[in-house]
Amino acid sequence: MSGISPEILNQIRELLDDYFDDITLALLGLSYDEASGDLIFGNSEVSLASLYMKALNSTPNEQEEDVLKGILSVTNDYTEALKAKTIADVTSDLNNYANGQSLKKEPIEKEVVEILVEKQMETAENKFKVIASAQSNVTKNMGLISAFTRMSEENGQEETYVFWRPVPPDDRTSQATFDVHLMPDRITPKVWKTSEINMGFFKKGDMRPSIFNTSPNCRCAMSLISLGFGFDAAGKTVYKGKGWNEYENQRK
Repeated sequence: MSGISPEILNQIRELLDDYFDDITLALLGLSYDEASGDLIFGNSEVSLASLYMKALNSTPNEQEEDVLKGILSVTNDYTEALKAKTIADVTSDLNNYANGQSLKKEPIEKEVVEILVEKQMETAENKFKVIASAQSNVTKNMGLISAFTRMSEENGQEETYVFWRPVPPDDRTSQATFDVHLMPDRITPKVWKTSEINMGFFKKGDMRPSIFNTSPNCRCAMSLISLGFGFDAAGKTVYKGKGWNEYENQRK
């Protein structure tokens, strides 16, 4: 066997294409309607769509639906780019191996082909996990912000205030988490207006919280804090009295 035929390479590309489509749809929470063939929201409990709806905890209005669709669209773009790169890398590796074997007048070994494909798939799966983790943070946080904004408006608040709490702070908690999620005592959560949240990835040196959290592996949980509430010496939420604004108190 002097080379890998175009037919075999196309079969490999098609298998990879189907594989990525399946795991992407599962992540997004979409499936194909058997009758119409259209994409519809599925029943998966472990998807971005499900995560958003759980965080929102109510029927989404048109604006909230658009937020979810935007998140799913961006996530799909990320996975499509990963799919294209993986297919290109697998094809390149196989062609390079086949060309080398041809020059040496040696046959192509099935075991080597499988190892080359598996190596690229392992890399791709790790990158997919990073995408899934980062987009899960965004999805959950955007769902929570939508829910918290509703609650603030119902209470007559013009601003919505939130904080992040490490779960729990330990030796794996990054300096960035301490800087933007906690006050200098490293106990009291730092309060932010939702309008101050950075909608891009967190970068070293940033002093505002990110919708992506400080990293894809950040374990901090976003919570709402209403007017009248603050924190005690242990960092627990307590009622401080009518008119209390923890955000303004922290910035005196």
